[in-house]
Amino acid sequence: MVRVAPVRLAYNPKTLWFDAGDLSLEVGDSVIVKTVRGQEFGAVHMPVFEPSEEQLRALKSPLKPVVRVASDEDVLRSAELDDKARKALPEFKKLAAETIKEMKPVAVEFLFDGDRAIFYFESEERLDFRELIPKLYGRFHVRVDLVQIGVRDQARIVGGLAHCGQELCCKRLGGEFNPVSIRMAKDQGLSLNQPKITGACGRLMCCLRYEVEAYKEVYARAPKMNAPIETPDGTAYINDINVLREMVSLKIEEGRLVQVPLSDLRTQNGEKRPSYIKRAQWNEAIRRAEEGDEWHVSTVSSVKITDNEAQALHSREMRQKFNDIYDARASQRASAVASDETREGSAREASSHGRKARGEQDERAARRARGTQEERRSRRSRDMGSSRDGQQASSSRTPRTESARFHARSREDAQTNTFDASQEEQQLSATHRKRRIRSARVRTDAPAPSADVTTQQAALVHRRSRRRSHEL
Repeated sequence: MVRVAPVRLAYNPKTLWFDAGDLSLEVGDSVIVKTVRGQEFGAVHMPVFEPSEEQLRALKSPLKPVVRVASDEDVLRSAELDDKARKALPEFKKLAAETIKEMKPVAVEFLFDGDRAIFYFESEERLDFRELIPKLYGRFHVRVDLVQIGVRDQARIVGGLAHCGQELCCKRLGGEFNPVSIRMAKDQGLSLNQPKITGACGRLMCCLRYEVEAYKEVYARAPKMNAPIETPDGTAYINDINVLREMVSLKIEEGRLVQVPLSDLRTQNGEKRPSYIKRAQWNEAIRRAEEGDEWHVSTVSSVKITDNEAQALHSREMRQKFNDIYDARASQRASAVASDETREGSAREASSHGRKARGEQDERAARRARGTQEERRSRRSRDMGSSRDGQQASSSRTPRTESARFHARSREDAQTNTFDASQEEQQLSATHRKRRIRSARVRTDAPAPSADVTTQQAALVHRRSRRRSHEL
């Protein structure tokens, strides 16, 4: 009969089956196993067992053997390879940054044989890394395999702590990733605040899937929200459903809330969901409500809680504690922001007062400057007035006669008039020449003017100009 040893490898999320043969293996033992990649170092994750024929037929490939139980030398070599992989990661990041900037190196794994290295990187898009492989081979001198992984696999390899304070589920539990949707958070009545339902990988938390089946099962048996429930005291309505305790909160006409176990509600007329409660169970619920008795899960549910349900309940409580801590820190941050805004407001007010004071000082300085300028203008005007008075006094001491001033102006006017007369004479002579040319064209048979006539006309023009200059 085949003996199967479930073994966990370092960078493999699944628990793999290997043929244990005649080896005596215990949980936690280090072993050397043979895989398609060669010899690898792993640890026994679960006790050795003998599978059934159906399990053996369901296997996709024959079982690989467990080579041997790891010796001290094997453990030491595994530690050396891990240290070598940690030192190789910075080199991998440096070469990737020089070659492909979109690549995000995650980890490096050296197989137990030592002649092969696997480089894990994360990227949203498909990358062409053919240029990077020769560089890695030249640096490490081993066979190079580049493996692209997603953000969830990256979180599983790197590890860390989740919101609940425990190790990440993908690292602690392993296994394959199952799809998680926002509908699962809605079904469990969780807050849709993104930071509260997002894991370290940036995706929805894997634990949202752990309890969703229990919630679906309870909601399938329980009445819907605000559904009417017939009671001996009248009609009540569903106000809340506690899935973990399987308690239903009923709101009666007086506005009171009465908690009733889901198992006490009954169906009628072939309905799928319960719609009434008997008098005995109702009276017991009223008595508990009046006494304020707090029910525990062990008294509410008659079904025995399994280990998985207890673990889920513990996870729920830890998540609630984390939410409380998160809300407290958020309120602290809000108060800190409010105090900062108050300080900024006071600082702005003080700065406004300072600006106002500076403005008043500038205005006073401007007034002083304007007064100084006016004083300078008045002083300059007084000085100019005194200088004019002095000039008048000096002119009175050295007077010029009226005739001398008249002759000086006459000489200036004569020079100006002579210039104007010469211009007019030139214009008149040009005009007369044009007229003579025009008249010569019209009357070709007329005799040419004599030199005496031309001289007389020039003298006449000269006399007219002289007369006009004297009149001016």
